[in-house]
Amino acid sequence: MGTVCVAVASPDGTQVHKLRLSGDRRTIRRDTVRSAISELFRRVSRRGDV
Repeated sequence: MGTVCVAVASPDGTQVHKLRLSGDRRTIRRDTVRSAISELFRRVSRRGDV
């Protein structure tokens, strides 16, 4: 079990997500990166840059 905080900052503000992930170190790292990329994509999509 691992707890990870992911923050995304932009001119629109900063958003922090606290993730509680299970698995080994590799799985937690993978899931953290997926979550961060997904949030970045959502933020950029809302701005209309994608």
